[in-house]
This record gives sequence, C-alpha cells and structure tokens, in this order.
Amino acid sequence: MRGLILAALLAAAPAAAAPPPAAWTNNCQMCHQTDGGGLAGQFPRLKGRAPKIAATAEGRAYIASVVINGMAGSINVDGQSIMGVMPGFKTLTDAQLVQALGHVGAKLSPAELAAARKTPMGSSALLEMRAKLVAAGVVP
Repeated sequence: MRGLILAALLAAAPAAAAPPPAAWTNNCQMCHQTDGGGLAGQFPRLKGRAPKIAATAEGRAYIASVVINGMAGSINVDGQSIMGVMPGFKTLTDAQLVQALGHVGAKLSPAELAAARKTPMGSSALLEMRAKLVAAGVVP
C-alpha cells in the first residue's frame, strides 16, 4: 500500500526543470536571470516573450541578429523603458546559441543564426527593425 501511495505522490509531483545549458549560464543568466525573467527596468524579460517573438520568421531573424550582433539603446518592455547594452555573442557556436535560446523557448535553427552572422547589423538598424516588429505585433 505504501508503494502505491509513494508512486501516486511521485506521479503527481511537478517535474524538476532542466538545468540551463552552459551557454545560458555563462553568458545570459547574469542579466536575464536563470529563468529568463530579467530584471524589471534593467534587463528585458525573455520568459514568455521569446517564444512569441520566435513564432514568426521575422521575429526569429530579429532574435538571431540581436544575439549575434548585440544591441545598445532604449527599448520598452512590459511598459518600462530600458536603456542598456547587450553584447553580441559571435564567439559562441550556432549550436550553443540554439541551446541558450531554447532555454527561454525561442526555437531557432543553426541556419537562422548562420544567416545572421552573414549580415552584420549595428544597433541603430536593430532598433529600427525592432520598432517595425513592435508595430506589427511580433515583438510584445
């Protein structure tokens, strides 16, 4: 009987979240936090937003460009203005970036990241791209 009760309790217990990949822990977590929740007014929340952005080809291209090139400037996230700098992560492999982005639900392919590497973009171009995607409802 105890075995059945224990089995039922274990089956009902929530599954432990997988630990973040090393690329996330070593490069993203300091600002965006372990779960991607960010820090309000300082570092944008990716949790819950990244999958929405990555739901379109344009959104995935934007995410790929930001992680490859980095971005600096003022953005609005969750009704708060954030003035900051995100470094680019060109030194990470496409596979590492796929794993890190997957941690927050942004499913990108290595090919999408490789394409972003071939088209370097500066912060002003990325901010313009972001503004268009915000207006189109791609970036929440």
